[in-house]
Amino acid sequence: MTQNTGAQIGLLMLESRFPRFKGDIGHPETFNPPALVATIRNATPKRVVEDQATGLVNSFSDAAKKLEQAGASLITTSCGFLVLHQKTLETAVTVPVVSSALLAVPIAAEQLRPDGLRPAILTISSENLTAAHLQAADCPLETPIGAPDPKGHFCTQILGNHETMDQDAARQDVITAAADLMKKHTDIGALVLECTNMPPYASDLARLFEIPILSLPGLLPLCQTGLSFKAATRKALAM
Repeated sequence: MTQNTGAQIGLLMLESRFPRFKGDIGHPETFNPPALVATIRNATPKRVVEDQATGLVNSFSDAAKKLEQAGASLITTSCGFLVLHQKTLETAVTVPVVSSALLAVPIAAEQLRPDGLRPAILTISSENLTAAHLQAADCPLETPIGAPDPKGHFCTQILGNHETMDQDAARQDVITAAADLMKKHTDIGALVLECTNMPPYASDLARLFEIPILSLPGLLPLCQTGLSFKAATRKALAM
């Protein structure tokens, strides 16, 4: 990815109804200046996560082109599972594409390796996050992966695209999943949030586990200051 001189974010948004709390990639205060947003019709969370956005990729590509024409100098998405279509989106536009926080995993792995540590992934669905998704992001296949209880509040409200969500219940689901992951793997040096709806709880995770928490809503504002995504990831890891 080439160096940016200050990115205007173009956001490919899923067609969702669930509440987006402060810190979520779709919250209006996440980016400054605000992101240019294109909502992809029929791109429900379940269809993108469980069905790999089948039948929707052309719509995402067309929307990316329109965002670039509208002035976006970096294209991102509201679902990390779209990393599966990173290459397709890249070919659709001439500006950088950061489809998922999973793209930070290999950068973090390289930076943490000298200390004997590695990054881990927290996703909304470990069942649906396949080796193909990891390979699309150049993630080591042995990267630890955790997810909230699929029958818990966080997952059911988002993947079910419900109109309401109890933020405290969602927070606890995410924290519990992270705690289980950290307990299982003692060499985790950073946590990458695949799900762009998890960043509202990033500060809680950082406080509890005392490691860097990497997410698109956390990294892309650094790109808006002129850093490349790789440089933004390295800076976040050093904080």
